[in-house]
Amino acid sequence: MDTSGAQQRLEEALELAESGRKQEAQKRFRALVAEGARLPKAAMALGVLCGERGELAERRLWLLEARRLEESAGGPPSLRLLLNLQVDALEHNEPEQAMAYGEEALALAPEDGEAHLYQARVLVVMGRTREVSLHLEQACMLLRLRLKDQPDDVKAWRLLAMAELNSKRFDSAIEAQSHALRIDPNHLPSLVEISRLLIHKGQVDHAMPWLMNALANAPDDPDVLTLNGCALRTVGELSEAILLLQQALIVNPAH
Repeated sequence: MDTSGAQQRLEEALELAESGRKQEAQKRFRALVAEGARLPKAAMALGVLCGERGELAERRLWLLEARRLEESAGGPPSLRLLLNLQVDALEHNEPEQAMAYGEEALALAPEDGEAHLYQARVLVVMGRTREVSLHLEQACMLLRLRLKDQPDDVKAWRLLAMAELNSKRFDSAIEAQSHALRIDPNHLPSLVEISRLLIHKGQVDHAMPWLMNALANAPDDPDVLTLNGCALRTVGELSEAILLLQQALIVNPAH
């Protein structure tokens, strides 16, 4: 297979996945692999997409294949792959393996805030509370340093929001998500998270504009429908709340 052509097709597929056109992206990744392209990013992307659909066994196969391809090229596994492997191990209830992947990631990138955040999540499961706090504080510090140099780094704002939330600093988490949404106002997970945080703080009126934006972007998403229903219930709009919750159950009866 022509290497430059395969690389261009990979980049196009990655852009499709990033823009939310994941089904089309998956088809392109699978086509690349079927045609013999030895691209670790394609294997890793397939693993991530499988994980999002709950197909954990296939996710693991693709992630391990991505690692094999990276190592056969003579280099260490990438940070992104190690973090995905860590998530996979944790969701398979393998905290010790997840810890090992996290240690590998931190050895590779000790100044990466995301790596510290992911390791903190594993330590929570293992009940190692003191170490959780240390990694969360390190994550917040490193992410703030990153944002000082790159204030428009939307991913860093989202990671900071996650770290602040895990540290129980809700106002700081809301502030970080607000920054992320000023850069990318239609990012659905951020819209859902900031709405959930504001509702948790009893600030339903402040949550409603974010919720309406989320509903406009994903009118059939059961999480969005449910969150809107809960917000309307809180302000006493019971009939409208019931309609949205019923709609959520139509989309996903097990929600």
